[in-house]
Amino acid sequence: MMIPHTPVIVESSLNRPLKYQGNFKNSVVSAIQKIYCKMIARHWTGLAQKERANEYIAHLQNDTFKQIAAIDGFISAGILKRELAEGTEFLIITEWQTLAAIKQFAGADHDTAVVPALVREIMISYDDKVRHYEVIK
Repeated sequence: MMIPHTPVIVESSLNRPLKYQGNFKNSVVSAIQKIYCKMIARHWTGLAQKERANEYIAHLQNDTFKQIAAIDGFISAGILKRELAEGTEFLIITEWQTLAAIKQFAGADHDTAVVPALVREIMISYDDKVRHYEVIK
């Protein structure tokens, strides 16, 4: 049975809690992956119109993050933002177990950003390409 978007706390060997969003199985696997295995972090940056920044956050939480949470190999997603003179800048970081899992979301050209029409309307500018990093710790 899958329980979507249930936070799970898992104690690491460092005695600090690790919190994950998603279904229970993915959360436990994610915690283990964080502690013992390599992961891939996917970074994307966009500059939103200030008056539409909250609309973008809602889109991520209600659409994109729910979609990717269903992909086997998805670990976590985060939203970082900062206010700039020209707009609100977002850095979206998702973590994945494998490149194959990323390709389930992004397609064969996994370095190309997935930017739906609504997001293109909200953004002043955005990355056409994403950056992938191996997570060391």
